[in-house]
Amino acid sequence: SGAATEMGTRFQAKILGRPADIFTPEIAVLPRCDIDTTVKVTCGSATVPVGNTTRCTVAVHSSDGSPLACPVRILRVSAELAAVSAVRAKKKQRVSRSFFFDYTATAPGQSRLSVELVAFSSAVLDEDCSERAPRKSGRSSGERVPKACNDWQPVVPQYQVEVPTLAHIEEQVGPLERARRLVRSGRRNEAEAVLNACLSGGCPSEMHGPSRVLLTHAALLYGDFVAARAQLEVLQATGQQAEHVQKLLKSCEAAQGLVQVAGAGDAAQRMSALNELIAGLSPFA
Repeated sequence: SGAATEMGTRFQAKILGRPADIFTPEIAVLPRCDIDTTVKVTCGSATVPVGNTTRCTVAVHSSDGSPLACPVRILRVSAELAAVSAVRAKKKQRVSRSFFFDYTATAPGQSRLSVELVAFSSAVLDEDCSERAPRKSGRSSGERVPKACNDWQPVVPQYQVEVPTLAHIEEQVGPLERARRLVRSGRRNEAEAVLNACLSGGCPSEMHGPSRVLLTHAALLYGDFVAARAQLEVLQATGQQAEHVQKLLKSCEAAQGLVQVAGAGDAAQRMSALNELIAGLSPFA
């Protein structure tokens, strides 16, 4: 409950039906972030090697150039030839003047960021100025409830965007490092092509063992236990850390059986099995 005073509105809280201390909340009305504003994105580097990640910052400025406090959930960022994380604020704040996201180059070329401010509302309005009646669970029931239009008009976002164009380059790195970066960026087929070329004579023999370990790693990341076991059997035949490889083979068979029994829908057990096997590869990766 609340009562107006000379200092503003004072509220009285009740705990278990009993009055508690009176408090005065601080309520601030923020200006819209999508009207007469400019969204500026700045990234750590204009050149990003394929497979590498750089940190980018986002800020929304008013017409006079001052940063605005905006809800983090209205910002959407996308890019071609790259993977971008969700936009976040420091200390997991819901409203902030500064945001950031991680940008990972996945293929060579020129990539331009795309930023959008997404307006949101607690009700889904229709052209006839009606809204869906809420259920007790919080979801819409689908029934239409008349709503007075008055002079209400939807506000069309009017903002500008200043974003950089990032150049993705292929670094001159060895086949193993290149394969690692490809695996990390989710490009398993390309990584396997690099590693198989290495095993076919493109690399010195001392690199064959680590190449098969990376092939095993890539297979495990995609839940391909058959391919992983095939690579481990080859490693066992070469005599490299035979005891360690034998333990991994048994773990692979056990994990494969566990996943088959649990079913593909049990993501938690599947990830547990994969993590155990991947961790076991580290001693000779």
